[in-house]
Amino acid sequence: MPGGGTVRLVPRLPVTPWDVRVISRAAAVGALAFVLAWLLTAATDEGDVGWAERAGRTLPLVPVCSALGAWAALAPATARGEILALAALGRSRAQSVAAAVAGGSLVALAASIALMAAHRIDVGGFFPTIARSDAWRWDGHGFVDVVHGLVVGPRGEIEKVTAENGPSEAILERFPSHARAAAAIAVALAGVALPLLLAHAMVARPDRRLARSEARSIFACAAAIAATILLFQAAASRHVPALLGVVPPALLLGLAVQRYRAAP
Repeated sequence: MPGGGTVRLVPRLPVTPWDVRVISRAAAVGALAFVLAWLLTAATDEGDVGWAERAGRTLPLVPVCSALGAWAALAPATARGEILALAALGRSRAQSVAAAVAGGSLVALAASIALMAAHRIDVGGFFPTIARSDAWRWDGHGFVDVVHGLVVGPRGEIEKVTAENGPSEAILERFPSHARAAAAIAVALAGVALPLLLAHAMVARPDRRLARSEARSIFACAAAIAATILLFQAAASRHVPALLGVVPPALLLGLAVQRYRAAP
C-alpha cells in the first residue's frame, strides 16, 4: 500500500479481556449450578439410579442454571458501574451484556449437544410418565414393562433394558417420536432466552420507564415455562407431537431479541 501502511482484511473482533473474564465467570457459575442441582437430585432420588439417568432428570433445569451464570457475571459489573462505563465508551446495551449471555448460554448449548449425542442420558425428566396397572404386556418372548423398560424372561429372570445391552421396543415406546430432539432444542432455546431477558432487566434497572416492560417479560418467562411443561407432558401421553414443546421457548427467544432491538 502506498505510504507504507497496511490493509486490515479482517476487522478486529470487539472482544476485550473484560469480555473473556465475564464469559468465563458466567460459564463457570452456570456449570457449577448444574452440578449442584445434579448432586441434589442424586441425594434425593430413590436410589439405584444411574448417573446418566440422574443427569436426564436435572437437564430441564439447565436454562435456569444458564440464567444464574449470566446474573453472577453481570451483578458485579453493574454494582461497580462497569456497564455504565461501557455505555460511555459507545457500547450498546446488547454489546454490554453479550459476554455474560454467551457464557451462560454455553452451559445450555453444551447440555443440548450432550443430550443429542449421548443416548444413555434419559429424557424422562422432560416427558414424565406414570406407570399403569396394564404396563406389563406379553411380546412373544417375555413380559415387558413399556414404562420402566423392564423385561421378565420365560425363566423368570428380570432385566432392565438400557443403552448398554441394546435398544428395545420397550425403551422406544416410553417416549414419543422426536422426543430427544425436542428436549435438546427446548434446552438450547430457553438457555439463550432466559439469560438474555435477565441481562436486559439488570442493565435497564435504572430506567423506571421500563419497569412495566420488564414485568411483562417476567410474566412471559413464567408462561413459556408452564406452556413447555404442559406440552411435554401432553406429548408424553401422546396427545400432541413432541416438537410442539419447542414453540414456547422459541417465542420467548423472539421476545428477548425484540427487547434489545427496541432498547434505546
